[in-house]
Amino acid sequence: PYRQLSLLEDATIIYRLVRAPERLVFNVDVGKMPQHRAEEHIYKMMKNYNTGKVYDPKTGGVANDYDPHSILESYWFPKPQDSGGTDVDTIGGTASFDELADLRYFQRKLFVSLKIPYNRFGPEGVEDKTDGESISYEEYRFSKFIIRMQQRMTKALNASFKTHLKLVGMWDENELNERMFNIEFVKPTAYDLYNTQRMLNVKLDNYGAVAGYDELSKTSAMKDYLGWDATQIENNRKLVERERMDEAYIERKLDNIADHGYPEDERDEEELAMGLM
Repeated sequence: PYRQLSLLEDATIIYRLVRAPERLVFNVDVGKMPQHRAEEHIYKMMKNYNTGKVYDPKTGGVANDYDPHSILESYWFPKPQDSGGTDVDTIGGTASFDELADLRYFQRKLFVSLKIPYNRFGPEGVEDKTDGESISYEEYRFSKFIIRMQQRMTKALNASFKTHLKLVGMWDENELNERMFNIEFVKPTAYDLYNTQRMLNVKLDNYGAVAGYDELSKTSAMKDYLGWDATQIENNRKLVERERMDEAYIERKLDNIADHGYPEDERDEEELAMGLM
């Protein structure tokens, strides 16, 4: 796929450059000339058109020579009498780089062969998250592919390092063994984080739906739908109780200040503690 894409890119650029100039179509009015006279007349006009005044560096003068700007593969056709006279039409070039569907097709094949999650990216690399399920599957495939490559590299590096230690004599000298070495690469975390967040959202949604019923126990819902054990539930209950007590204390203090004013000594101590004085 890479070779196909590279060759197609080169061919596309060459084709665009070659077909970029506009062609001219000369419809020359030859009147009632016979065919051979009409061809001679057209040839004469072609020669006059293809030559121009150019500077001759050898003589220092001006001479008639081929004009490189006229080499555009123009077309010349004779027109009979009473057909509207001589006119010149243009054939537009094909130098547009907007329509590159063929290149995008081979580019997609390249990304698929490399197992890169191409579906996450729209045109020009813009991230597209309209389909969450396909994104998860593509990320999962790519992560598995990276892990397989890491495992192969781990085996190669581990075997090479142990062989090097044995060749230099450090293996027997230091009484090393196979269990002393373990090489690990950092595994891809994008998919794990995404999957963990999605599972957490599902657990919270289920817990919120169950906890909304007064007939059902919230403690039981924490065990069944959040997967918490007794220690986690107890710690959470203590933290919630402490946070509510702090909120009540702050609310009571604010109400006291609103009713009786802010004591000057407490204000000075807090401002000094905050570094505002």
